[in-house]
Amino acid sequence: MRRLPLLPDRPRSAASFSPYRGYHHEIDIIGSMAVHHSFQPAIDLLAAGFGTADIDSLVSDVYPLDGFDEAVARFRAGTGRKIHIAPQKG
Repeated sequence: MRRLPLLPDRPRSAASFSPYRGYHHEIDIIGSMAVHHSFQPAIDLLAAGFGTADIDSLVSDVYPLDGFDEAVARFRAGTGRKIHIAPQKG
């Protein structure tokens, strides 16, 4: 089974795909708006001192753009928590 996340970049975005291909390859098409409005309230709460989240520990690795291959290898190996590509770093 394969999963295909749908992350539209605009409200009127459109996607085209073959229903047979989805059936034949057992592709799950997943979309979610569950967190659409939750980021800013969470940021506001943390900025106001509520919560005890150790935000620095969420990102385990930061790579410069030229470290992209290494970052992908680490991700595929299943190591690290959040791996961030920072084009300006380096």
